[in-house]
Amino acid sequence: MPVVTRSDCTQIEISNEVVEFNFNSGFLSAAFNNIDIAFNACQADPINGDDNNDLASQYEHFVATGNIAEEKLGVFAETVVGETYCREAIDSFLDSQGLAAKPACRYGEPSECGCDEVFQKDYRGDRSTTWNGLECQRWDEQSPQSHSRTRERYPEANLVDNYCRNPDNEPGGAWCYTTDPDKRWDYCGVPFCNFPEPECGTGALKESDYRGTRNITAKGYGCQRWDEQAPHSHGNTPENKPDGGLVENYCRNPDNDERAWCYTTDPDKRFDYCNVASC
Repeated sequence: MPVVTRSDCTQIEISNEVVEFNFNSGFLSAAFNNIDIAFNACQADPINGDDNNDLASQYEHFVATGNIAEEKLGVFAETVVGETYCREAIDSFLDSQGLAAKPACRYGEPSECGCDEVFQKDYRGDRSTTWNGLECQRWDEQSPQSHSRTRERYPEANLVDNYCRNPDNEPGGAWCYTTDPDKRWDYCGVPFCNFPEPECGTGALKESDYRGTRNITAKGYGCQRWDEQAPHSHGNTPENKPDGGLVENYCRNPDNDERAWCYTTDPDKRFDYCNVASC
């Protein structure tokens, strides 16, 4: 039976913990908060120097120190399978027990959005396309883009499948390598975990703060996506107006117009205003 790459969760160190005790009606209870857990079971290959605590690294360490013959390394590589690392395994277990890690920001929801405070390094959703629709390359593949952002080098970054992540603190948030040979990498447009966005627009702001999902104009026209240039070409793109909330085809006011509006999907009607609720 093959083994998984992270079956070595044996040496656990707690580097930080906060315990709160409460005595009420004759009962003493304790709550553990902000526990930082580290796993240090396996040594890394001393040549590469990456202490990433997985079985492959441990085996390479044995080869480098002469304890195991190098010709057996290929057989080992074919035997060791799986994608679950210790950090991910323990986080999954804690979550199943209602003990999920504290979010990286106040409105953190790692499966849906990423916190700006940590450049979306906390994002754990399954988005696998860039902001402009390019498919993401798997992190464990080296084609068409060769790279060093691998699970072995970044074991805490949750580099699974081809999901958008930010293992190296890119300032624009979660990103991925693409499957397009002509585009090495790009950001994914993962939402930031901010204060719940308003489903209404403020009149004094000309409804520029509206972040709802209305995508039909006041006259019944369907809205064109902001990241598309057909049937109407325009300059109000997510790149040009990063603070405009220009996602999908939702009504917005990125250019200080009278109120929320959108380009329409009708070639004969360039744009139209939207009837959004007033705050």
